[in-house]
Amino acid sequence: MAKNDGLSMEERYLRNYQKEIIGIIMNKETKEKFIQMPTGSGKNFIINTLIELWGKEKNVLIYVERLFEIEELNQKFEEYKNITIIDDKHVLPIKKYDYIIINEIGNMQKKTYDIIKKIYENSIKINFLSKEINENEDEDYWLNQIQFDYKLTLKNLIDEGYLLARRGRYGTSVIKIPDEKVLQPLNETSIFAKAEEAAFYSYQ
Repeated sequence: MAKNDGLSMEERYLRNYQKEIIGIIMNKETKEKFIQMPTGSGKNFIINTLIELWGKEKNVLIYVERLFEIEELNQKFEEYKNITIIDDKHVLPIKKYDYIIINEIGNMQKKTYDIIKKIYENSIKINFLSKEINENEDEDYWLNQIQFDYKLTLKNLIDEGYLLARRGRYGTSVIKIPDEKVLQPLNETSIFAKAEEAAFYSYQ
């Protein structure tokens, strides 16, 4: 259950890049914001923080890919009557929203996004992409023509010390816990590791 506890971003367990992304979303005066960040780098944590910062005053539509995500988010934000969560099986609600969050735009067709833009032309659209776009191989990919507001890659995570550039016993790599100052590699001895140890594995 999300709570607006009044804490600043500095008091939360936010990584520097997450603070930067939230800053862009909150402060950049554009109707469309495109954020690229790999799976496991904390997109849902950013969305959760945004909802807390906006409180119950802003109407928010969250567009997800899978039905189970709707159920999870409905439980998380059950006290927030200002939030609507749908997937592509739902008809787009005819309602005024302050923010539209597209949880994963990578598999969305351009014509679908254009419809969303038209219906919610006055809303701020926040679009997340998990895949890395190869500009040479994906010339016809419509998102390749988009100017992204923030791009985070696996290499960035490695360079900043969040991700270990090695393969684990089960084909995984472990990155540090957000509040740890020192990177301390762990030996993976079981796929049933503690959640705090396995929360940010990079599956290959």
